[in-house]
Amino acid sequence: NNRQLSIVVLTMTLLFSIDHASAAQAIVTPDSYWSTAKQENRTNENADDPIICVSGKVMIARKHDGDENGNTQHKCASVKQTDTVLTVGPKSTHDISKESTEYKFECPDNKVLVGRGHQGDENGSTKYYCAQVMGAGNNPLQVGNRTWSADIKESGSDYTCPSGQVMVGRGHKGDENGATWYQCAMLE
Repeated sequence: NNRQLSIVVLTMTLLFSIDHASAAQAIVTPDSYWSTAKQENRTNENADDPIICVSGKVMIARKHDGDENGNTQHKCASVKQTDTVLTVGPKSTHDISKESTEYKFECPDNKVLVGRGHQGDENGSTKYYCAQVMGAGNNPLQVGNRTWSADIKESGSDYTCPSGQVMVGRGHKGDENGATWYQCAMLE
């Protein structure tokens, strides 16, 4: 009868909702502003310091204008899950000695980009800063559905991850006229 069918449907809906509440997708809320512009070749620890998101935030965008003397900026975001702002774990540092030879960097499993620094021209060194986003019970969120962007000319690079995604990698080949790629992913 219709009443029994309604009860079964309601029970199934509740069970489905409870099952998926613990694995809720993260909500990424972008900052309304970009980081202060810094000269690209001086975003290393020996000069003006790398561009790193403030505590508790992750990278979702980067833009750069010109060659290594041009300005670079990042955009960061907070991450929530079921109305709770999540914490971002300690940073790990990853050194790339030369990215002009088409190097594609990806943060290790279940880590996301939280900053970047560079020294010199396209043959200089780059540092990437990665961290885990910690969910309920202090367990790291899972990074999934990693996708690389299309080629973007570095000297006019301006890329923001699709809505709800965070930056987890970056690649580059050549000088400022070469291609740059960004890798974005979902957090769950």
